[in-house]
Amino acid sequence: TTSGAEMQVYHPKTGKPLEGMTVTVRSFQHEEVQSVVKRQQARAAMKVGRDGKPLDPTKEETERNAVELYDALIEGWAGFALNGDVMACNHENKREIVTGKKWDWLLLDVLNFASTGANYFRPDDAGGDLAETPRLAAHKAGKGDKDAG
Repeated sequence: TTSGAEMQVYHPKTGKPLEGMTVTVRSFQHEEVQSVVKRQQARAAMKVGRDGKPLDPTKEETERNAVELYDALIEGWAGFALNGDVMACNHENKREIVTGKKWDWLLLDVLNFASTGANYFRPDDAGGDLAETPRLAAHKAGKGDKDAG
């Protein structure tokens, strides 16, 4: 089972759906994504100058943070290929997408999708109202929350 939601991939220039290309994206509320964000915030908080002011991250730190974040946000994908070869959804290929220029247009789409809570709800078969996904319902019930119980 997956804990993310499926995002349709659209052509960056035409805006038309790229048939068969989807990304399974975790929300920013997902435990793994939260862990990455907290770790990055802690690293940033420790990086201060002699005057006590925060220092800007280096290019390498910015790239590492991006790779870590997208590695957590992207749970899987379908239909991705590079030079005719199918791209498996793994850390190395996620890194290629994050650091390369060929896929940079996709990154903002993933961020926007992960930031939109409505993407993690599904229509209720009975009445058409929004119903929580089983994972979100379990989280709210305390089953997925470490502080519950």
